[in-house]
Amino acid sequence: MKGNITYIDIGIDIDIENDQREGLQCVCYQNCRQSYPTHTHAAHIVIGFVAEGAVCVVIDGQQTVHRAGSLFCILPDIAHGIETLGSTAYTMISICIPVKQRNADAGYIQQLKRMITEAPEKV
Repeated sequence: MKGNITYIDIGIDIDIENDQREGLQCVCYQNCRQSYPTHTHAAHIVIGFVAEGAVCVVIDGQQTVHRAGSLFCILPDIAHGIETLGSTAYTMISICIPVKQRNADAGYIQQLKRMITEAPEKV
């Protein structure tokens, strides 16, 4: 547990490229007031469920408010962030599901990641 955030590695492993294994991960945010700036997750689909309160999820520049009981999905390598709504706390569960990357896209994806990391204002 890190503050109000708990990371749980679920005992289900999924084979991914190069015969490496990576399991599902569940992240539980309890009574949280933390925002997360725009970022991406390589080779993961993120499914989020807001259990209490509300958050603003920004996906590819589009803001959507999610309240208790709503779900959202973020595909791999899509820019996204989480913003709090004033002083409103939220409880949310995120499931990170590993997926295979296609070899043809790997170089391009790495190049984009470097561009975003080194000079996000130019992207």
